[in-house]
Amino acid sequence: RSTLLDTVDLTNLELAHDLLLRGGTRINGAWILRGARIHGELDASDAAFGSILATERLEVGASFLLRRASFAQPAEIAQALIHRDLDLSGVRLAGLDLSDTRVNGVLRLGRSTEPPAPGDGARLILNRVRAAAFAAPLSDADFPARIWPPEGGVELSGFSFARLAEPERNAPPFSVARLAEFLALDRSAAPLYPLFAAALRASGIAADDLLYAGRERARAQAW
Repeated sequence: RSTLLDTVDLTNLELAHDLLLRGGTRINGAWILRGARIHGELDASDAAFGSILATERLEVGASFLLRRASFAQPAEIAQALIHRDLDLSGVRLAGLDLSDTRVNGVLRLGRSTEPPAPGDGARLILNRVRAAAFAAPLSDADFPARIWPPEGGVELSGFSFARLAEPERNAPPFSVARLAEFLALDRSAAPLYPLFAAALRASGIAADDLLYAGRERARAQAW
């Protein structure tokens, strides 16, 4: 395990190969990657961050891997361009802002082995995120575990993706009902029900129940 005690500021760094912080790296301060260009893979799996991960305008030429990483304060990966996958499988977060990030592969909000304790004010912000594919822990086994912020703590305005990603091996079955519960965490998510329904149908999953939930929600909000 390597320990970096201070803030690590890599603003405008350009790296022609991979940047690997996996294997238990610990950064007690902030990890700042504003404007950095990593032409290879950025792998911080199993790393621990004491402060904010600030990555506005970050560009990663391959995948950005944060599997099982942990953050003591809200993480920010806003305005980033990830040419392959953004993998947050098993991550422990105090909040996450991905606003305006583009993921050309899979955006994976994977299952945490230990559900995070979001605390007061924790938010999951996916506003205007564009991804080629999307995966999230949306099975009966994932509820009522506290893997999501409370109602109003999720923001999905302008979020879009082309298809649902293939599930991880041994993952519990996907649940349309749990997807509806997830969308209900964003009080303004009514326009997203048709998007998710189209992705379900493209994956061979019936979407009528989700569309019904969307109509009921729109009707309730109209009153």
